[in-house]
Amino acid sequence: MRTVADLFQAFKEAPAAPVNSAPRSGSVNWVRGIKQRIQEPMEKLQALNNLVMETDEAKEILKLYTSLTEQMGEHEQATVTLWCTEIEATSEEKLKQSLI
Repeated sequence: MRTVADLFQAFKEAPAAPVNSAPRSGSVNWVRGIKQRIQEPMEKLQALNNLVMETDEAKEILKLYTSLTEQMGEHEQATVTLWCTEIEATSEEKLKQSLI
């Protein structure tokens, strides 16, 4: 979980995205992919016996997971908002251009 958190912090401003994707959609896709990759192991951990989830290490992991998913959600929302703003600005410019 710490490794994923470190990777998210390091690459959230310039994530690795497919060559054929737009920068904003690639960023959103990257964040969603990371969320999906950490969600399944976390669900398996939570499905274990309650004694496991009561340990200090499990509590720390749960706290980190919650914090990380909140940060990812905020980053995703900020990226989408920025993307919408850019679309509005560039679409007006493109509509004013001549076709020929």
